[in-house]
Amino acid sequence: MKVDVVLGLQWGDEGKGKIVDVLANSYPVIARFQGGPNAGHSLHFEGKKFVLHTVPSGVFRKNATNIIGNGVVIDPIIFREECEGIEATGVPVKERIMISKKAHLILPTHKILDAASEAAKGKSKIGSTLKGIGPTYMDKTGRNGLRVGDVTTADFAERFATLKNKHIATLSQYNFEYNAEEKEAEWMEAIEYLKSFKLVDSEYVANKYLADNKKILATSSKGYSVLIDKATGDVLWYSNISTNAHSAALLPNNRIAVACSDNGDKVQVFDAGVSNVVKFSDPLSSAHGVVWNPATERLYAVGGSSLKIYSLQDWTTAAPKLKLEKTISTTGIVTGLHDMTLVDENTLLLAGNKAAFFNVTTEAFTSITTFQSSHSMKSLNYNSETKECWFTDPTVVEVPDLTWASHTIRYSSNMNTTYETKNFKIDDLNCYKVRVYNW
Repeated sequence: MKVDVVLGLQWGDEGKGKIVDVLANSYPVIARFQGGPNAGHSLHFEGKKFVLHTVPSGVFRKNATNIIGNGVVIDPIIFREECEGIEATGVPVKERIMISKKAHLILPTHKILDAASEAAKGKSKIGSTLKGIGPTYMDKTGRNGLRVGDVTTADFAERFATLKNKHIATLSQYNFEYNAEEKEAEWMEAIEYLKSFKLVDSEYVANKYLADNKKILATSSKGYSVLIDKATGDVLWYSNISTNAHSAALLPNNRIAVACSDNGDKVQVFDAGVSNVVKFSDPLSSAHGVVWNPATERLYAVGGSSLKIYSLQDWTTAAPKLKLEKTISTTGIVTGLHDMTLVDENTLLLAGNKAAFFNVTTEAFTSITTFQSSHSMKSLNYNSETKECWFTDPTVVEVPDLTWASHTIRYSSNMNTTYETKNFKIDDLNCYKVRVYNW
């Protein structure tokens, strides 16, 4: 996973915003991943000075997507003021900024709590910016807070009132004068402005950008697996010790899983920064497919008539492990498993002698009747929105002495109803697995 991070290792004022602004032209996505409007990133653009509190520093770059991520806490009033100031210069902020639905909102009473707590410390006060950052993170960790995604719900006003009343109850512990309604109307107006932005599940947006635009992970049955930077063509990592490597998956912490069907039949784990060094290995007969699902935080692996489900153990250490959570038999549903892809966060697609969907929540299989007459599918790519698929199926042998290969790449306009709409035969190409890079 290709992510570069700019961090300040002092107490602020290191120039992070300026550095990000300089680097922004080289990146399609700029993400703010934590903190709140206590930050002040000063930068100059086209001769003008701007101070950004919540907005990522790439907002002035025409071709950059800016994400305010899950870990950020947002004051809607400050955010609106900041965006309107940028908009006045002609920058289309609503086109360039996405906001995570899981980012938390700073309420007016959060700021009052911050001030009351600071005043109560007397000489021991810590010099808080009084922006409500600490109390908001306390509600976030305590699962009491309001998230950006809540603003679209029918009962948002009730949720706001519940949290406000909780804060008022806490404030009764302090000898502090305040007006809980003073900023409430302005805050609600700012919420309406916030709703005009793209509110997204930022973790999936970010992963899609990473998957689609940054790197390619490829395997070869001759033994090689490689991680390639799409933009430069550079080989970032490789392994030539994964015999009959059929599939690979990028994992958190810059690690890679590879499924190998020979020389021990196993799932291997590597560090992407260190080529040819196996960190962990687990046996899986005829291992052919590995898929990481960020929603469930599980690695799924298939081989023969088995589906293995792994969690990550000791993953931030130098000795990471795959913990086997469950092994599910696919006998009678799909055997001779050769391929597996992630359709969405709830669904895997398995292919072998037949094809079937697997629900990761219910652990139920749904057979795809279109492929019941197949017995040798090697790859299957499916678009859940259009129902299209591209696949290889050497059920009818086209390549002498190579029952695993085909000269034909097949296409179906609706996989659920039609086996094949078109096919593309390439006589001098022995196709095994094919992948759709961009639908």
